[in-house]
Amino acid sequence: MWDNPPELGIAGWPITLQGTVMGVTVNWTKNTGSTGDYSFTDLVAATYRITEGSPPADYTGYVPSPSTPTFRDVTLTPDVMTAANINFYNYLPMNPQVETRLTKTEAMPTSPVSSLTIDIGETVWDYAIVTGDPLHNGNVQFTVKEPGALAFVDHGSPVALTQVGSDWVAKSAPYTATKWGQHVFKAVYAKGAEQTW
Repeated sequence: MWDNPPELGIAGWPITLQGTVMGVTVNWTKNTGSTGDYSFTDLVAATYRITEGSPPADYTGYVPSPSTPTFRDVTLTPDVMTAANINFYNYLPMNPQVETRLTKTEAMPTSPVSSLTIDIGETVWDYAIVTGDPLHNGNVQFTVKEPGALAFVDHGSPVALTQVGSDWVAKSAPYTATKWGQHVFKAVYAKGAEQTW
C-alpha cells in the first residue's frame, strides 16, 4: 500500500483476499509491512478479490485516488501462485491555505499588517505561509497587479516551500515600486490555495 503522491509505503493497512476454491471459501487478511508491501502466497489458480480495509490510525482520512475502487479482482493461473502489492493509490485529501505577509524588510514579519505604504523606489518582499498540506511539496507563485493594470503578472519564478520554525514558508523575490497607486499582491500555492494582499 502506498501514499500517492509521493509513493511512500504505508505500513499496517489491512488487506483482505477472498475467493472460492473447489467450493471452499477463502478469507485471508494481513497488514501491509513496513514498506507498504503485502503478498498472499501458495494460492491455487482461481479468481480472488483483494480489498483494502479501514486505514490505520495514522492515516485516518486517506482515501483511494478518484476512480480507484477499494477492491480489485485478480485471476491467478497455475504458473502464478501469488497475489501481491496491488496499489489502491491512497492519498490524503488536502485543504491548503495561504497567508501572505508583505514587508519592507527582508525578514519575515511575525504577523500580517492591515496596510502598507510603499514609496516609489522602495522594495518589498511577500511571504506566503502555507498550512493544511502535510506533504509541503508544492511551489508558490507570487504575482502583482500594478496600478492601472487589468491582470496579475508573475513576480519571479515559483518558489518552493522551506521550513522556518514550525511554519512552511516561501519568500518572493524583491519587488520595487515604480508607479504611484494601489499595488495588489497575490500568492498562489500550486495545490490550489491563494491569498491576495
